[in-house]
Amino acid sequence: MGLQVANGEIDPSISNFPLGTPAELEKHGYDTSKVHSCAIPVIVNGVPELRGCFLAQKCSRLFGRTGRRFGGFGPPNRKPGTPGKGREYVPYSVEFPDGGFKEDFTWCYAFVGSSLYDWLVKQGDPEYTGPKVRLLGKAGEGGSTGMGADIVIVEALPEDPNNNRTKNLKIAQAPKVVTVLAAPRFGDTVSAIRARRSAEEADEMEFLEGLEGRSVAEGDSEGYVGAPAPEDGVGAATEGEKKKRGPGRPRKVVEEEV
Repeated sequence: MGLQVANGEIDPSISNFPLGTPAELEKHGYDTSKVHSCAIPVIVNGVPELRGCFLAQKCSRLFGRTGRRFGGFGPPNRKPGTPGKGREYVPYSVEFPDGGFKEDFTWCYAFVGSSLYDWLVKQGDPEYTGPKVRLLGKAGEGGSTGMGADIVIVEALPEDPNNNRTKNLKIAQAPKVVTVLAAPRFGDTVSAIRARRSAEEADEMEFLEGLEGRSVAEGDSEGYVGAPAPEDGVGAATEGEKKKRGPGRPRKVVEEEV
């Protein structure tokens, strides 16, 4: 997944995964019988009363267990309607049989719904020889900063920090410790983004209104094909269009049938 960047949220009504707890989604006006949420589904006669998360049963087995350094945010049991604490990041490492190794983090539903979960639970089998997965802690807790699990990533950086002057374009890889913070709760990220941009909105709309119906910016001497034709000559080319076409290439005019 790489460095965590929370740059907004999609509409829960078009998401196949839970973006919040039932309570969080209902607070924002969503019908939890129609949108996914962090909970064990409730299905009555084939009709969802609580759509929940289709991975919640598996999630509860692992991330619903309390008292573990990586657990506690999934549904604590598998009884229909039991909610979890919301989607969360899962820091992990994976070691492949060929010697490959990486540390990373991903969403809980991406972890549970992928081979990572299967590789993890299979490690109890003494005959298992596939990739080895470890959970590296809990997002938002512990680690060197106390704010979340630590993972090591590899950054690609210029070998020479003065490469714009020396023209040394070689790249060096350097390990870096990253703290996996707790995932933002549903609605928090969107509110922060909107609040930051609200002050700019009025100025932006004033600028856009000034461009309405225009195909070239004011003072642009180049012009573009498709710009409004001059009133004194239907189909006449602007000076800018003449420059683009060059001399000796008259503009083709299609006359309308009368």
